[in-house]
Amino acid sequence: MINTPPTVFALIDKTRPIQKAYEKSNAQIRLVGGCVRDALLGKIAKDIDLATPLPPEDGMNLLKNEGITCIPTGIQHGTFTALLDHEAYEITTLRQDVVTDGRHAHVVFSNDWEIDAARRDLTINALYADLDGVIYDYFEGMKDLQQGIIRFIGNAEARIKEDYLRILRLFRFHAWYGKYPLDDHTLKVCQELADRLSHLSKERVTKEIFRLLEAKNPLTSLSQMATHQILPPLFQDNALPHITDLMMWEERLQLPINPLRRLLILTKDYTLFRLSKTQASYIKKEADLIRINMFNEVQRRYFLSIETKETIRDALLLKYCQGLHEIQIHDRDLQARIEEINHLQIPLFPLNGNHLINMGIKGAKIGALLSQCRWWWAENEYNPTIKMCIEWIKHHLKAEI
Repeated sequence: MINTPPTVFALIDKTRPIQKAYEKSNAQIRLVGGCVRDALLGKIAKDIDLATPLPPEDGMNLLKNEGITCIPTGIQHGTFTALLDHEAYEITTLRQDVVTDGRHAHVVFSNDWEIDAARRDLTINALYADLDGVIYDYFEGMKDLQQGIIRFIGNAEARIKEDYLRILRLFRFHAWYGKYPLDDHTLKVCQELADRLSHLSKERVTKEIFRLLEAKNPLTSLSQMATHQILPPLFQDNALPHITDLMMWEERLQLPINPLRRLLILTKDYTLFRLSKTQASYIKKEADLIRINMFNEVQRRYFLSIETKETIRDALLLKYCQGLHEIQIHDRDLQARIEEINHLQIPLFPLNGNHLINMGIKGAKIGALLSQCRWWWAENEYNPTIKMCIEWIKHHLKAEI
């Protein structure tokens, strides 16, 4: 018997009305998976899942009778969502895989907790907790969690062939919870089956890679992935030393973890991932800025008046960590420039298109003149006033005649 941490009971308290509703009908229900794993480590997970032998329709009826709203989010798979205190809780009927093809599984409902646990991927994800705080651990997941050992339940090859995404999930959970390198046999199996990852949707691959890159220190996992050719398009030449440097700077500057920033230094093949418009815009913007000499003060001031400080800072970091700077730069130089960015007060560029239209300027010339004037304004440390900028435009136009 283990000493159950207070966070497990805090988790139980959040879901107690749901569990009480099942208890009234003598139906079992337990917290399951990541929320139990994290609670045992002293954290409350964002996603809270529960499992029960009761079919989903019966579970929905029980909760509706208690005034709890239910949404049939995946009835065909045995899952529905309960809404309690403005939070969503996924409740799934115990299942057993009948047929798997590496991407999808055909399941039947079960009333056997160990069979349900056996179909899960990793030992640390197959933990259950009941209303009394009792932990149910069928595959020594508690021991693995405490020791930082990440391993599949049962045979690694069988688990992966059920769903090839489990290769990436293995490395993702290793990045978050592993304390030791993965065992040689598991890595060999992953390498042999890695080409099957191309059968998966970009959405699923992207989600796992982003979660891996959100870990505080994913270097050991990334190194093992590179060595064993897991998702080889992810790693450009010398990517690991570069991301090691980047993470050192992230820690030194106390930057929030940004998986996109890390992805930029790992790969040049973004066709592998399904990015949102915002994410794709960030990638393109940073890739363009990296090609510019951001260590030149005027260049930096110019682009700081167009982009956010964070965007320029990231470009500097990425450029420096990849050794792409045009002149010899030392750590202290980068530190000084980033500190300058953080403290720099950047006023709004005083000129806009309407000013030029009122001067009789038309068409594409407006944008070109604004850009040239902005450069002059940045070169003069943002000091020129609107009147001075207008005079610069007039002088520039006269010089062209």
